[in-house]
Amino acid sequence: MPVRKIPIGNRAVMGLHSRSGARYESSLERDFFELMMADPTVASVDAQPVHIAYKTAEGIQRRYTPDALVRFLPDTTTGVAAPALLCEVKYREEYRAKFSELKERFCAARLYARERGWRFRIVTDREIRTPRFANLRFLAGFKERPMVANDVQSIMRTLHAKEQTTPAALLAELSLDPRKQAELTWVIPPANDRV
Repeated sequence: MPVRKIPIGNRAVMGLHSRSGARYESSLERDFFELMMADPTVASVDAQPVHIAYKTAEGIQRRYTPDALVRFLPDTTTGVAAPALLCEVKYREEYRAKFSELKERFCAARLYARERGWRFRIVTDREIRTPRFANLRFLAGFKERPMVANDVQSIMRTLHAKEQTTPAALLAELSLDPRKQAELTWVIPPANDRV
């Protein structure tokens, strides 16, 4: 449950992430939540999870709220979950430009996390907007798409008629149209589902 309410505003992309239920204040935070929810080792992601009180070098009392807390599922072999990850999500350019004013709060967050057996990490657009993320966004469009019965039947009929084939050869046999081949790609069942 968030400890800080994210206000509605018009200066940035704000909203509620549909899968995690987390509120975000930027498109980068939204993309971070999407990346975390696609990670099979992640159990949950909480937005604005804690307030961290700290004093500046000048003795001024401040409060800092990190962007997210990521909790992990237990490892299937050992049964032990990785330590939770307290995260600050920042554009790399902003992080570099404001480092001197941000470093005290990040040191406080590191200490706060360590005291709880967690880790603290600053996650930038360089770690979020990767080829993996681009692939996830592309594939998300196919996730809720209904299968067309005729396409499934055509693929299964063609698979049964072949002793061996490759996905590329199968698609070429089903259609010469590259767009239709792209539509059919996600319908091809995994090898262990082919009966």
